[in-house]
Amino acid sequence: MEAARTRLTQMEDHLRMGRQSLQEMREQRSHAEVARAKNESDWQHLRETCMSEVNAQPEDLIASETAFMSGDELALAEANYREMKQRIENMAR
Repeated sequence: MEAARTRLTQMEDHLRMGRQSLQEMREQRSHAEVARAKNESDWQHLRETCMSEVNAQPEDLIASETAFMSGDELALAEANYREMKQRIENMAR
């Protein structure tokens, strides 16, 4: 009888750990789904921005780029882009 109680306690502990593990996995899946939804939203925003600002799909821009810029080159290019965009907007006024 004592051995059966011990075995039952072990099985209950194992079941409790399994349920806890399942809950943790569900939480991880939930976080992953939220991250995936955010990434999809960001990608859609990028796609819309590319189409409205340069009239091209992101894939086309990536395919036409032979090499990626370094951080400093990217910052300089972005500053130049913003400056030119502002000039164009000022001319349109």
